[in-house]
Amino acid sequence: MSLEMPVVYRCRECGHVLYVFERVGLSSYGLPTPSEIASWFGGLCPRCGRRLGRPQPGDVDTVADRELVRMRVELLKRELEERRRPRLVLHGSRNAMPLGLEGVGW
Repeated sequence: MSLEMPVVYRCRECGHVLYVFERVGLSSYGLPTPSEIASWFGGLCPRCGRRLGRPQPGDVDTVADRELVRMRVELLKRELEERRRPRLVLHGSRNAMPLGLEGVGW
């Protein structure tokens, strides 16, 4: 199972969040490079005015938020349970509904 972690671009000086890439598929362009982020702001941090440069190896941190990971695991478990439920496919219809809900306004 893979867990997605957001990528957060911050100013090295003041920590201002410049951009958050939440997950793959959110944008058709994918993850922007640090150079692209810098160009969006004219090469300067909008808060402190520091020149935005290329990140150095020590600038990159990988941090997993335990609560976020726990919530994501719970969501994946629920999605898996949904997929395992038997479905009733109505003849001539592409829609499927969970068994037991045939008479309900689905």
